[in-house]
Amino acid sequence: MRIYEKDSVVFLVMIWPSNFHVHWRQIIHLMLTVPLTAKQFHYAMGMLNLKVPLIHPLDANDYGRLAMIEGRKINPNFMSYVALYLTDNTTFEDIDIAVSLDHVLAAKLYPFGATTNSDRGVTNLKKMWPVFARMEEKGFPICLHGEVTDPKIALYDRERVFVDTVLVEIHKVFPRLRIILEHVSTKEGAQFVMDTPNNVGGTVAPQYMLCNCNDVYLWPTRNCFPMINSPSDQEAVIYFAKNCEQAFAGTDSAPWGDDRKFCDGGKGGCLTEPYAVPLYAEAFYRADAVDDRFEQFMSVRGPKFYGLEVPEDTMTLVRKSIEIKHSIQIDSGNMYATPFMAGEVLRWSIDSSI
Repeated sequence: MRIYEKDSVVFLVMIWPSNFHVHWRQIIHLMLTVPLTAKQFHYAMGMLNLKVPLIHPLDANDYGRLAMIEGRKINPNFMSYVALYLTDNTTFEDIDIAVSLDHVLAAKLYPFGATTNSDRGVTNLKKMWPVFARMEEKGFPICLHGEVTDPKIALYDRERVFVDTVLVEIHKVFPRLRIILEHVSTKEGAQFVMDTPNNVGGTVAPQYMLCNCNDVYLWPTRNCFPMINSPSDQEAVIYFAKNCEQAFAGTDSAPWGDDRKFCDGGKGGCLTEPYAVPLYAEAFYRADAVDDRFEQFMSVRGPKFYGLEVPEDTMTLVRKSIEIKHSIQIDSGNMYATPFMAGEVLRWSIDSSI
């Protein structure tokens, strides 16, 4: 990474970033949602909890290929992957096929009922042991939505309990399984990854670095799962992102139309993708870490964890304020969404002059 000043303006040149957790939604949305990613990221991994989840490897691969086609219209280097949606009925054959495909990079475990469109998710974890064993044998990673769904557990504690019970057990039974704890939001999640070998990683979304629970009330656009947690959890997540070699970027950007967000029972998910890189830059700026740690987190650790080549192309950021728009079109009709932190000003933007 290189930082320099020209005509009293500060520029930052970094390896092109990657995003290993993003939601593009239905196929009909790809033409608008994927370009938001491709403008900013070299590699990206889409999640397949669509209205009808994509549970078959070939369907998953087709979705990843279509995303690549859309993304390459504006970024010829863009490469899209997906994480196969696991169900109680996923088989050895599904894993073997997935491993052989160009666009399926991992599998994704959603506990039943934990989040959006998780009604096909896993209901009995131990019944998945044989599938996990096959994944461990094949070196095929598993991405975990790390929340328990017991109604007796408070929303703010669902990741903590998952880590202390489910994740600990999975890692104990399958010590060589490549595991990614997605959207780490608690000090327990961060500490688990930091204390484990390098076959365990974790993604961090910008909202967990920029906000804590005190910032969420009265802001539906900051409501997501796992919940944005306490100030001490925020501090732990920031430390994790800055300093852990197994922590890397995954925005968990989740586009919802305003009609589904600003209502009773409004949907969980933060639309971060339109400003993802500047949001991360803002988080690292506030943490006094716009240095090599920022580039490692954004651009290097993720590709290395997944066994991909670190990109050779570079992106330039400029220390120029940008105001987040109040509305973004997310489909070809009349659906608009309010981005995370709408109306707020970020200190860094992508240099469009280069």
